Amino acid sequence: MVLDATGAIEGRLASVTAKALVEGKKVAVVNVEKAVISKPIDSVVKWLQPWYGIHSWINPRRYSPRKYMTPEGYFRTSVRNMLPIDQMKGREAYKRLRVYEGVPQELSSFVAEKKEEVLWHGKEGHSTTLLELAAYYGRKRVEHA
Repeated sequence: MVLDATGAIEGRLASVTAKALVEGKKVAVVNVEKAVISKPIDSVVKWLQPWYGIHSWINPRRYSPRKYMTPEGYFRTSVRNMLPIDQMKGREAYKRLRVYEGVPQELSSFVAEKKEEVLWHGKEGHSTTLLELAAYYGRKRVEHA
């Protein structure tokens, strides 16, 4: 199953993906950088700031919580939080998930589904894409046309 994340609300797409994974399907999500969070960038950053501020002085990479700031990592974390990861079926389901920025060569022959129930129909300025969020945290560079 190949899902296209272009214009989709990130949380709703993550829940549809998690449900398909628990049912036993193998899911690939493409164009994840174009997924939308239905809040402006300043609200999203204000909401994430306490979590991203947690770190250890001893060894930050070992003792701090993992914070994924790339679009793929952010989406994978959202799906992981919706799975029963402490059970074997949740771990097996998480292994069947593939997340890609853009469309990779091996998936270009498949038709990517766009689920109507997860698409964003709000105003343009009232949302943030995962690429904008990654650019804010310095993980991706956005080229303006």
